[in-house]
Amino acid sequence: MLDELDRQMAGATQGQALSDGDLRALLSVTANLRALAFLMLKEWARAEAEIARSRELATLTDLRAVRLEESSRYAAQENINLAQMLIKDGDGARAVTTLEENVEFCREHAADYLSEALSALAYAQFLHGEHRVAARTAAEAASRVAEEASPVRLQVAREIRIAALAGAGDSGGAAEELHRMERDPLGLELSRADVLAAARSSDVPNATRR
Repeated sequence: MLDELDRQMAGATQGQALSDGDLRALLSVTANLRALAFLMLKEWARAEAEIARSRELATLTDLRAVRLEESSRYAAQENINLAQMLIKDGDGARAVTTLEENVEFCREHAADYLSEALSALAYAQFLHGEHRVAARTAAEAASRVAEEASPVRLQVAREIRIAALAGAGDSGGAAEELHRMERDPLGLELSRADVLAAARSSDVPNATRR
């Protein structure tokens, strides 16, 4: 089905319904869908190849039918999928680097996707043992999700922060965050200033990130 869709989209460029940039952006999406299917089938090598192809095809230029915001969001999701593959392969360092770059990409091109990008980065940092910096990243993620009225995603970001604080040996901070989450599960009392202040309190120099 995806192969047929690719052929139809290629035909649409000949009729000038799609620009070359539109075609690349949409082919990037179908490649990403194939990658997700292969991940579900546990065909790791094929999934990785499709993720690489989707990232190569992704473009933010020469767009006509595809909106820039849509193409940016597709690219951000592809970066997250790549990081998931890297984590599975045991390459946590590259996964963190990929997601750090993805956060900066979202800050510039896909602001609506930034909270999800931050949550993914925080989790990867936690898995890689970067507990203090993961706590800081999760705090920023929580502050942004709280403004998006998404309680499930908010809970995930806060749980990552709690686990990261505990992993860093800050049992008091973890307990305080847990109490805060239990008292205010919907984040109604959560403000950007509060969470960013908490993030700064868990910050440490880069040399001691681990």
